[in-house]
Amino acid sequence: MNLKRRLMLPVVAAAMAGAMPAFSAAADTIAIIAPSHDNPFFKAEADGAPAKAKELGAKDAGIPSSLIRLEITRSGIAVSRIVSNNCQGAQLGAEEFVKLMGEKGVYAELTGKESGTNDGILSNGYHDTIDQYPDLKMAVTQTVNWSQTEAFSV
Repeated sequence: MNLKRRLMLPVVAAAMAGAMPAFSAAADTIAIIAPSHDNPFFKAEADGAPAKAKELGAKDAGIPSSLIRLEITRSGIAVSRIVSNNCQGAQLGAEEFVKLMGEKGVYAELTGKESGTNDGILSNGYHDTIDQYPDLKMAVTQTVNWSQTEAFSV
């Protein structure tokens, strides 16, 4: 078994090496990885990124990686990273929500995922503002997995 593994590794490596130059030589190839397109925000990212990438042109050294709201802990992987202050954004959204609710009423909180760090940041940001209004009462909170379809059914 060990002999087979030792013989297969060079074969696989050679096959991959042969395929890589053809792949990386395509100057118009750009990969865009976005979360579920069920969420309108992520669908807009996935739809808008290819057009903007084409407008800007391809990088001579291969395919550049840019991160939007995500993190890769190894250095040298991405050429740029775009982040936002989600707590502040949630607070601003909550201010508008409070105004639209007339500073009173009962509401439900739908969250992305219980395990997500960003979900907690967003929820805390909303509550930083909304909890200042005693006539606004949260009836329930429920996770909808960042799915607009799931949110509508809830």
